[in-house]
Amino acid sequence: MTTSTTATTGTTATTTSSLTPEEQLTIEIDQRFQKLNPGELLISGPHEMRVATPEPFILRIASKGQSDGIGSGLPSGGQTSMSELHVTPTMRAELTGTGFTILKTSDERQIIGGGSFTEWSWQVTPTESGNRELVATVYVELDSRSKGFPKRWPVHVSADIGQSLSHFLASNWQWLSSTLLIPLVVFFWRQRKKQT
Repeated sequence: MTTSTTATTGTTATTTSSLTPEEQLTIEIDQRFQKLNPGELLISGPHEMRVATPEPFILRIASKGQSDGIGSGLPSGGQTSMSELHVTPTMRAELTGTGFTILKTSDERQIIGGGSFTEWSWQVTPTESGNRELVATVYVELDSRSKGFPKRWPVHVSADIGQSLSHFLASNWQWLSSTLLIPLVVFFWRQRKKQT
């Protein structure tokens, strides 16, 4: 009986020590999360955007019991999403996405608590049309280590008609001149010649 217990303990120790640092951090975070109060995460941003038109993207985090007003004062026209997450005293947030220019308008690392929610904000400008995705990653920080929790935000980006037209003209001016402009010049020249 004792031998069996020793063998099991040895196996557990071996399994734990064979974990990667990332896996060990995840286990440690999960264990600490059980002792932490959950917090609230609010994301506010558009699901419909237009190429070259900037829009605000907001992320707010509040400790439990400190979320009063978390949904107030948000930009009009955006949608919001609320979820629970565990918070640590200091957290980071970043926003990424292909086909966007993203300008950070708040500090990346901020303190959570103090009786109110903490806000991160970005100015997002689409550079390409189509179905795209923004990813807001929230990082919990424990003992100078951090682990990110990504939140995906789908966005449909429509083309700017004026920009698309100017891009088309700039890209195809040689074709347009040979197929449209030259025949028009010849036509008007012949018409004028007939009149004289």
